[in-house]
Parts: sequence; structure tokens; C-alpha cells
Amino acid sequence: MLAHDNADMDLLAPRGSTHFLMEEPVDTFELSSEQRDTRNLLHELLGQSIAARYEDFCRLSAGVFVLNVSTPVAAHALRELESLLRSVLEVPMEAVAIEEPGHDVKSEAARKLLAKLKFDQEAINRAIRALEPRINHKTQVRKIVSRLGLDPNGDIANLWAKLTDTNEVVHGRSFHKSLKVDDDFRTNYQEPFDIVIRAVALALRRRYATLVRRVVNLATSTNYRQAVASFKAEIPSAMQLQWHFYNTLTTGDWIPYLMKAGLLGEPLDPVPESSKVSWNYREWPAGKYLLRMASSTDSTTRKGVVDALRAVSGSDHPDIRQNGIAILAALPTEESAPLTDMAVAWISRAGGASYLLAPDTLVKNLAEAKQTSAALRLARELLRLWDDNGRIATHHSEHMYEHHLPSLIEALTVACGIDALYLVVDLLRQAVSISSNGRYSYLSTRPIVESGLPPNDIFEALVNAVRRSAELLIEGKAASTSDVVGILANQAERIFVRLCLFFLSQDPCSAQELASSYLLNKELIPETGSRIEYDALARAWFPSLPPGDQSAILSFVDTLPNKYYAGWRNRFEGHYNRPPNAEDEQAYRIGVVTEVLWGWRAVLPRDRREAIEKSGDPHEWHMPTTIQDESPIKASDFSSAPVAEIIAFLKDWQPADEPHRQTVTALAQALQSAAFADSRRYSADADEFVSLKPVYIRHLLDGLQYGASNRNDVYWDKILILIAFVFTKDGEAIDTSVLSDGDDQTWDWAIKAASKLLVRGLRLGLTGIPREHAEIVRSLVMTTLTLRSKTADADDFEERFERHPYFTAQDTSRGIATEVCILLVWWMQVDVPAATRERAATVTQPEIVRALETQMADHTMTGRITRAVLGRYLRLQYYNDANWLKARMAAVFPADNDALREAAWRSHLMNDQGPIGELMSELEVCYLKEIERLSSPFGAADDDRNIRERRFASYVMVLVLEGKAPDKLIQQFLAHAPGTVRRSAMWFVGDEVSKPISVVPEDARQRGVSYWERRLAAAIADSDRSHYREELGAISRWCFHGVVDELWLCNQLLAMNRIGLGPSDWHNIADWLQKIATRHVDQAVEILLGLIRNSAVERWAYMAGQGPIRFVLTEGRDKGTLETIERVSEAVNHLASLGETSFLDLDPPGSAQ
Repeated sequence: MLAHDNADMDLLAPRGSTHFLMEEPVDTFELSSEQRDTRNLLHELLGQSIAARYEDFCRLSAGVFVLNVSTPVAAHALRELESLLRSVLEVPMEAVAIEEPGHDVKSEAARKLLAKLKFDQEAINRAIRALEPRINHKTQVRKIVSRLGLDPNGDIANLWAKLTDTNEVVHGRSFHKSLKVDDDFRTNYQEPFDIVIRAVALALRRRYATLVRRVVNLATSTNYRQAVASFKAEIPSAMQLQWHFYNTLTTGDWIPYLMKAGLLGEPLDPVPESSKVSWNYREWPAGKYLLRMASSTDSTTRKGVVDALRAVSGSDHPDIRQNGIAILAALPTEESAPLTDMAVAWISRAGGASYLLAPDTLVKNLAEAKQTSAALRLARELLRLWDDNGRIATHHSEHMYEHHLPSLIEALTVACGIDALYLVVDLLRQAVSISSNGRYSYLSTRPIVESGLPPNDIFEALVNAVRRSAELLIEGKAASTSDVVGILANQAERIFVRLCLFFLSQDPCSAQELASSYLLNKELIPETGSRIEYDALARAWFPSLPPGDQSAILSFVDTLPNKYYAGWRNRFEGHYNRPPNAEDEQAYRIGVVTEVLWGWRAVLPRDRREAIEKSGDPHEWHMPTTIQDESPIKASDFSSAPVAEIIAFLKDWQPADEPHRQTVTALAQALQSAAFADSRRYSADADEFVSLKPVYIRHLLDGLQYGASNRNDVYWDKILILIAFVFTKDGEAIDTSVLSDGDDQTWDWAIKAASKLLVRGLRLGLTGIPREHAEIVRSLVMTTLTLRSKTADADDFEERFERHPYFTAQDTSRGIATEVCILLVWWMQVDVPAATRERAATVTQPEIVRALETQMADHTMTGRITRAVLGRYLRLQYYNDANWLKARMAAVFPADNDALREAAWRSHLMNDQGPIGELMSELEVCYLKEIERLSSPFGAADDDRNIRERRFASYVMVLVLEGKAPDKLIQQFLAHAPGTVRRSAMWFVGDEVSKPISVVPEDARQRGVSYWERRLAAAIADSDRSHYREELGAISRWCFHGVVDELWLCNQLLAMNRIGLGPSDWHNIADWLQKIATRHVDQAVEILLGLIRNSAVERWAYMAGQGPIRFVLTEGRDKGTLETIERVSEAVNHLASLGETSFLDLDPPGSAQ
């Protein structure tokens, strides 16, 4: 018959078709942006149920569902949603029918009269219901609209009232026209409803406190049946309302009514991702209520809690699992123990890792109450391990297993005795079988005796737990050492051998046969993995062994060298390329025996012990023999001995081959430290060091440089003599026969150290080299230009230069020469009064200028070094001689050589003291190329990109503040700079305009303010304001400083609020608003309201900033204008709609009406 039916079906199928059944249509429908906003708003204010109905209505109206008759369905969905909306709002908005006085008396009289007239009960009930006060839908709508603060006769009220007349469409039964949703339906019903529901939702946010107060009214009622019925009928599923209701309940009397109404069950379906609404709430608010009631002293209440848990025991909702176990932990253990399987199932079904605190508490509660079977059953699941591709997986998040295990095992062992040991032993066996690392962890260098230390992983935690559980059993006399070792010895895994040895060593007398058998075990005697534990047992039990057993062990040890000889000999010959001699073999044999016996040598016969101790600790044989270099002169000698004696010692001392390596390197470093610590003393005799080797002079110069940099007093005249001497050694060969390990092979390193000390002396200006030494300084500077000390330059120059051009160039002889030339020109004029200072290097230092020009003439890749230094000191050179520099900018930044130009530009940007507005025409190309780089992807050498971008942003803003930034530059910067870079720029401007007038002149301040205003105006004019969010969010930094005019800042924040932007740092702004509220209360409240409305502000900020918020709102309520008081009300309502109800006292009922 079935085959026949199928054949008929095939006959019915159209020709060419392969399937009779209709394929499911692909849903490509998307809400419009406004509909999405409306849906999200409805979800936020009224919950998922209403939001989902609205989305479905939109789909029906769009004709998404394949229905031939869709208009009645869509109209019905509209009517149900509209009715549901009214049912939510009618009571809190006081839009219900009002009973006349004496209505109940009249109703009862009517009931009696109808009964007397012999009407049946159903008819009587219908009649009484007909006598109830009524209010028609249109009147109700206008009342709701009025209470929402809208015009009861306005467009919204009229549109809504008209939408209540949908019966004709809902019940449409035409045989002669299409009943598919069409444009007429959309025009007459969908579009008006979209307008109405969005306007109502927006208005509701401003009156949301009425919903919250209705929730409180119901939650504090003592008529539980009626209150639950009203709650179910009126209060939507918005989480803030649900949580407020359940958090307000204080008695368990509600439980039976809530259960009967189905209000303690599983939450609704989770919020769809498309809604993009984030919540700070869990989705099972009833759980917190049940958790409180679980601690009740009333047994009836707790029974209700248990019944509620049983009803949701099959749920896999994560909130029910988490709160459910917490509720079980809060119940008395005699009531939670029978429900253990419920907790086990929840944990088991959870699968992956999570943070489990409640199960831990529940296990301990059950254990302490001697509910041992339940405690062990739950602990076994809670601590269960499983294989995740060779890794140990648990129910805990990372490292939480190790954290919780110790206290759990202690509680279980005290309560459950030896069963707890069996549990943790089984877990350790599982860990070994799962993890390949676990199979070899018995070789761990951490002894079992140290297993109480914090574990590194789950395996170590379980070893600790086995040890601790066994110790507790033995200490509490719940088991003997023999019992414990018997359990451990039955396990095949090697780690249990070490544990057995450890426990036997603690009390061998309690298990003598076992102790003896382990000591006599020929596999364990030479075993390195359990050496520490075997040694401990031998120390404790070897003296008690019969002489024959002792002799057997020692005789076996004596055979071990022969056992391993072949392998040792092969390794020896492979390492030394020769066969071992008799002395080598003897050392080997003694070493093998010593290594086995060393740990328990104290209990050996005297002759054996002395022979072993003569060989020394075998652990030292295996330790790396890296001996620390030592200085033959102590630090105290360097600080107290006369410098002449130190010089004499340095001149004559030679390192010898000693066990303690006294080296040239260590001695030179000690000299450097001494010169740094007492720069004045060592610089006073610096010229006396000329007789020493280069390595000592180099370290002396380095020490003096560090001392000078630290502003220590030094004798520059003597230092300059030493520098001049070192420069004379350029190119001079050194007799290598007199050198030792650690000696410098050339004078190049000392020459570099001398050059760097000269740089430091010049850079210090008036606090550095005195001007009286000008001639010798000029001579030394000119000498640096001729130095040939190239071997001291870095080998990895290219790699370092790519990352840090200036610092790499500065470390070369050529870079140092360029630097001292630039610094000399500046140093020669640094003490000249500004009025008489001659800013013309060509006049004052012509030979230096010629030297720099010669350097700049180099257009090879080596020329990058010169330009990197020139770029670093561009501002200083402009200070030295502006005209000379301007004439040579093309040489410093050659347009036809990218490598040279980039070297100069990067050093100027990253290391100079700031931009030079007067050189913008020459540097504009560099600025524009840097702007292009802002939008390029990160490269391998961009590890300092964030710093570079911040530096560039500050350079551009300095030019803006000085009024020297070309319009093209600003336009390109704003067009290409990412939001983070523009934010850095705005931070910089805010910092600058907040500095004292003595630091930043008024005209620069005004340019900074103007820059902000232009950026805000651009945001207002742009349709995509998100582009400006990071940048303008920097206004919080402006407010933080508290210097810029408060009213101006208020106006900027208000303008930002109006376009949906806000400050990036809520805390700074909240604190600032609190400060200004006493002076500008109206503006402070208006700004605060805008911030609260701003969806970009994270909701936790309102919780964290309650103090400042309350202060501002209180000031506004008490001292503000009527408009400000209205804003206070709106702020309180908006916060309530976000779940923050702690401010409701600032807006009592009716205050905003």
C-alpha cells in the first residue's frame, strides 16, 4: 500500500521535478536600521518576548513567510503585540478602569438576585463580569500616552488609537481579493505601528521608574496569589525588572505561587546575537531568590526550594547549573545530600572548564556533615579527568584544579577516611595514563618530601594530594603506614614507588617487611628517579637490617661499576678521543659507588663512609663549573687606597691560573664602578692613568662618563688630558704578548669611550666642561674627525640602524665626530648673554662648519650616519645658525636619496626636541610621507610604531599651536591618521592648553581651542560620527586638568552628547562634573544626562560612579531650574531602565508629571 501511495505521489509531481516536498526558503530578510534599533530598545526595556513579537511582525509585514493568506496573520500579530504593550503599561501608567464607590456591594446584591431568579452559576458569572468597570481601548491609549509625557491628542496618540481597530483585517474572509500582505497593509498598519511603538519605547525610558515601582509594589504585597498573577500578566521579561522583583522578595511564602505560575523554571531562549544588546545580568533571576531562601530556617520554605530545583534538574542552562549547585550548597546537608545526583548531572553535562566555587563548597559541606557517600560521589565527578588530545582536561578553568584540590582532599580525608585516598590515587593513575609527561614525572627533581610546595600542574597537585591524604590518615590513626603503603604498592605506575619509599622512610618500624623488601630491591638501589626517597629509607632502616641483608646490598652496589662499564667506556672514548687509563677507570668505579651511597653514607660502616666522603659530593661533579670572575682588589680598596697605589697595582698585576678566577675583566669593571662612585677623586688623577693598558683606561673613562651624567663633580682639566692622550693612540699597535684574557686588543674601544666622555662634557653645557678649556676642546673635536677607530663600531649595524638610526649612528666613530662638532658650536656660546649672542656658526666656528659640510657631501650609505646625527640636533643647529641650516636643508634631507633623507627624518622625529615651524617648507615632503605611513600596515621593523605615531602627532600639534602648520598638512593628517593617533594629538593639545600661561602663550591656547572646535564642527557635519569617537573622547583629559574654562568645556560636552559622542574616561568626567556642579548645576546635570543616554558608555561605569552621580543629581534636584529637575527625573528613569535603581529616591512618584 505504501509503495502504491508513493507511486501516486510521483504521478502528482510536475514533470522534470525530482522532489515533491517544498524546499525551505532561504531567509535573507533583514530589519531596517531603524527597526533594529527599535527591536534592541524593546528588548532592553521590555524583554525578549516583546522584542521577538515585534521582529516577527516585521517579517510578516515584509512577506518573508511563504503564506497565501498573510494579512490576517500579520494583523493578528499586530493586535496581540499592541494588546500586550497596553497590558504592560495600563497599571503603572494608571490607565485602568476605576471602580465606583460601593461597586463590590452592588455586585454581591446582583449575584444574590440572579441566584434567586434561578439562573445557573455560569450565567451569573457572565453577568457579574459584565458589570465590572470598563475602559475602552482608545481612552486607555490616550491615558497611557499622557502618562508617558506625550500629547494625548497628538499624532502618536491618534495613530495608536486608530491601530486598536483591526478586527476587520484580523477576521478578513474575502473570497474575491488577495489576502497577502501588500503595500496598503504596510502603509495603514505597519508603518504607523513602527512609529507608535518606537515613540512609546523612547517615552517609556523617561518614565521607566513607574515600571520599577510597580515591580516593588507587587514584590512587597502580601496577597501572593494575586501579586504573582499580576506579575505574570503585567511585568515583561526585561532582565532589570525580573531581577528587581526577585531581589525584593523576602519570604518563602511566594514559592508555591511562583512555581504554579511557572515563574521559577528555565529562562526564555537566549537573546539572539543579532540584537547586539549586552547585559550585566544572568538569565535566571529566580536563582538568586531561591539561593536566599535555601538558607531559611523555615523547613517549608526549603522544601519549596527543593521542589523548584527538581523542576529544573534536567535543564542545561548554564545559569541554572551554576545557581542550582550554589542553592544545594546553601541547603542543610541532610536536605542537599539526597539531591547529589542532580549536582553530579549538572557538572557532568557542563563538559568544559569553568570556575566552580559552589561545587567545592557543596563537597566540603557534605563531607563535614558526614554525608560521605554523597560527598565522594560529587567529588569524583568534580575532580574527574579526561583526555583532550593528550592533554589532561578537567571541569575547572586553568590552574583552578590545582588551587581547589588541596582543601577538598583534606576535607574528604577527614570525613571519608581511606576512601578519599582511594579516590585521589585513582585520579593520579588517570593523570599518568592521559599525559605522556605524567609517565615520566616520577623522574621529577622535586622530592616527595617537598611535594607540599605549590604545584606546577595537575600531576604535581595530585601527587601532593596523595601524600597529604595519606599523612592525614596516618596522623588521625585512620590507617597505618602499612595500610597506606599497601594501597600505593598495588598501583603499577612508577610514581607510586616513590610514594611508598617516602612513607616507609617516615615510619619503617610499622611495616618492617615492606621496608626491608624495598631496600633489598636491586632495581631500586641504582635507580636515579627515586634516589632521594630510597636514600631517606636507607638512612631510616638500613641500620636495622640483619648483617646479611646489609652485606647483600653493599655487595650489589660494588657490582654496579661492572654493569655500566661498557657504556661508560664508549662515552669516554667518544668525548676524549682516547681510551681510559687506569686512573680514569679507578675514578669511574669510585664515582659509581659514591653516587649510589652518598645520600645514606651516614649509616654505612665507618670504613665505607670515610672512603665515600673522601671522594666528595657527587652532585658537585654534575654541576656546571662556571666560576664567577673576581677582582683582585676589593671595592673597599678602590674607595680607600690612594689612587697612585691603585695605578701601580693595575700596571703590574697579571692574572694567574687559580681556582678562583681573578681576571682583567673583573678588575676593569671594579675600576669603572669605583670611578662612577667617586668621580671627583678619580678624575683628579685621571692624567696619571696614561701608563695603563687600554682596557683599564676605557673602564675608567666609562665610569667618569656615568659620574658626569649623574651630575657628580669632576676635574675636567685632568679628564681632557687623558682624552687627548687616548686620541694619540689612534692606529697604534699593541704588543699582544703582554695581553691577557679580557684585555682590549686595540685602542679603539678606549678611543670611543674618550669620545663619548667628550660628548657628555659638551652636552652638559654650563655644568659640563668649563669654557676656559675652549682651545683644547676645539682641538679634541677636530681630532675626532680624523680618528680611524672603526673596529669598535657595531657588527650588526644595519639591523640596529633600521630600528634606531640615531642611537646606532651615535655609537660609531663617525657619528660621534659629527655630534661633537654640533655640540661644540652650541657650547661655545652657551654662556654668552642672549642679547650679544652671535647665532652664526660660519663666523664663530668656520673650521667646524667646513667639517660638517664635508660630512654632508657624502651621499653613500655611510652618509646616513652623519644625517642621523644632524636630524637629532636639527633644533640645536637652527639655534646655532638658522641661515646656514636653511641653506643646507636639501643636503641634510636630499630629495633624490630616500635612505639619507629617511635617516635624518627619523632621528629628527624620534629624538629631537620638537619640530621647527620655520623649516616647514623644507620638511613638508617628510611630513606628508609620514602621514602616508600612518595608514600603512605594520612592518617587521615597526616595534616602536606606537611611539613614533605619538611623537608625530605631537609634532603636528606643536605646529598647529604655533600657527605654522600648512592647511594641506592638517588636512592630510586628519584624513589618514587613525583614531588612536588623532586621539594622541588631542590629548597633547589638551595637555598644552592646560599649562600655565608662562609656559604656553595665550595665542597658542586659542589655537588649541580653535583646533578642538574645528574637529567638533567636522563631527557634527559628518554623517559617520564614529570616525571621531576616539579623537573627541580625549576631552576627558582636558577636563581632568581642570584649567580650561569650565563653561566652554560644558558646551563642548553638550555638543558631543547631541551627536552621540562622549568622553573616553568616564571616571575623570564624573569627578569633574561633581566639582563643577556647585557652580554650574544646570550644565552638569544636562551633561550627565547626555552621558547616561550615550550607549557607548559601559554600564558598569554607572555602578562605579554612584558617588559623583548622586551628588550631581541631588544638586540638580535641589538647586536646578525646572528644566534641570525634569532632567534629573529623566536621568533617574534612564538609569532605572539600565538596572541601576539606587537613585529612585531622587525622583519620587509624580515628580516628573
